[in-house]
Amino acid sequence: MNDKAYAPQFISIGPFHHRTRNDLIANEHYKLQEPINMNEEEFVLMMLVDACFILEFFILLIDDHYGAHWLKKNNDSFGVPSLCCFSNKEAETREKDSENYFRLSPPSITELCEAGVTIKAAKREDLCFMNIGFKNGVLEIPCIDIDCTFEVVIRNVIAFDQYPAGNEKMYAIHYVLFLDDLINTEQDAHLLTKAGIIINTFGGSDKDITEMFNRFSKFVTFPICSHFDDINKALRMHCNGRWNMAKASLKHNYFNTPWAIISFGAATFLIILTILQTIFSAISTFRN
Repeated sequence: MNDKAYAPQFISIGPFHHRTRNDLIANEHYKLQEPINMNEEEFVLMMLVDACFILEFFILLIDDHYGAHWLKKNNDSFGVPSLCCFSNKEAETREKDSENYFRLSPPSITELCEAGVTIKAAKREDLCFMNIGFKNGVLEIPCIDIDCTFEVVIRNVIAFDQYPAGNEKMYAIHYVLFLDDLINTEQDAHLLTKAGIIINTFGGSDKDITEMFNRFSKFVTFPICSHFDDINKALRMHCNGRWNMAKASLKHNYFNTPWAIISFGAATFLIILTILQTIFSAISTFRN
């Protein structure tokens, strides 16, 4: 756990961190820096209405039936689901038999590349992290901008995702667990960075990125099924194909370093020369 990820960065809101650190106390004056053009009664009413809206927003995320009824009733509104960057308009609730189901994890990025899978960054216009796709041997993942605030945001979204009782979507947890399965080693992080999927602006190494994603899944309640079940299954089927398994074995055992490739090429060249020499010798002997 990274306790700093849950601590206020600039200003504390609420009683939990109130006057617990000198830097937060020093920034309290920013809350009253701008004049409030309201009398006491109007100000209290505004705070009450805003608080009720926040509570209603949480209820909409938890209760699908109530949320659908509210959105239908207020069809001219901005649409509460669009406020969540992890929500997916194309996502559908899939029911599965929990007794006959176990969580299927995808292979790592290195294993996928060895099996011939092409990893590609999705278009920058696609802002939804959940829109990950696999088609015709190409795995598309939206870009991940890793800056100094990335871990703080992800950890707090995970905490929010786990909090509401009965919330079965847990998009952020599905996303984090999927990436945790893909990124097991520094090589995995390096391949994602090379493909332009991971954009590292906080200056950490591939090892730091790997350890950060692996820490995300600690103390997280694993969902019975995943939003990425179909993709995980397709990736496993691709890697388990005979030709892809043979190709992966060759890459892993014989083409894992530049020197191994050079040695294999030299050995192949010598074998071809030996065969040609044998053929020419046989032809010469036959003519004589």
